[in-house]
Amino acid sequence: MLALDELGDSDAREVNQTIYALGNGTGKQRANVKGTARQVQKWRIVMLSNGEKTLESHFQEKGLVVKAGQEMRMLQIPVFGKYGAFDELHGMKDGRLFSDTLQNYTSKYYGVAGIAYLEKLVNDTQDFGGLLEVALLPFISDNLQPQEKRAARAFALVALAGELATEYGVTGWTEEAALEAALKCFEQWRNHRGAGSTEDRVILESIKNFIDRFGDSRFTSTSDSSGAVHTATGRAGYYVGCGNDRKYLFNEHGLKEAAGVGFDKKRIIEALTKANLLTRGGKGEPKTQHKVNGTNTRFYSVTLPECSQ
Repeated sequence: MLALDELGDSDAREVNQTIYALGNGTGKQRANVKGTARQVQKWRIVMLSNGEKTLESHFQEKGLVVKAGQEMRMLQIPVFGKYGAFDELHGMKDGRLFSDTLQNYTSKYYGVAGIAYLEKLVNDTQDFGGLLEVALLPFISDNLQPQEKRAARAFALVALAGELATEYGVTGWTEEAALEAALKCFEQWRNHRGAGSTEDRVILESIKNFIDRFGDSRFTSTSDSSGAVHTATGRAGYYVGCGNDRKYLFNEHGLKEAAGVGFDKKRIIEALTKANLLTRGGKGEPKTQHKVNGTNTRFYSVTLPECSQ
């Protein structure tokens, strides 16, 4: 295990690279002093970090977007205990005292459980691959997305490790306590992350934030004959209707800008279509035709999520 303390203290650009570098488990190909290739270093680790910021908020400070691969390599679980990170204070008056007590004792007593666990593990001849498949079953349901199924496997691995530690007499926990804890963390991760794929959520949130941020300064009503654009950044499109019936008519440049960096037009249209936020033309094409200043023009017609419900 590799424990990384306070991820938010690191530069977001470095974290951006580090998550992939550590999560991929493979080092760079390098040459030795004779110019021939060195053996590539490989590893398997579990990363654990803490921090007061989510990856999204940390990356946004540097204008970066969290990618699906990063989100799957660094699963973000919010603090959800009754007393901060804890549900049980074991007779102490508050979470701070319990935390300080843990820190005090773990600085004096450590390593015993880990060694005892490994001594048992290396001599265990059970089929761990088969045990993992069994441990995975409680995490899998029909409504899981592919990315969620991948994450479920990581949580199931932790659950299996915990149950083995209990079986070996290392933890003193009851049977299935580790499994129940891992399941609770998995559900918290799902609730925090939100439904759907990472790319879809990033695209939809970016478009919504773009509309909320710029509104009438980048969009003009199709019934406005003045053609005015109120900022120097250029028109993103037009809008028709008002209130909950308003549709935003994006031009090509406006849609790409609104969706954020790193997504091509096809991927943006796919995300909007899956969320039922894009009104398609009569033959299924992604654009619809609208009359602006007496001219028929084709736009991407987008409805905000709250207006589509």
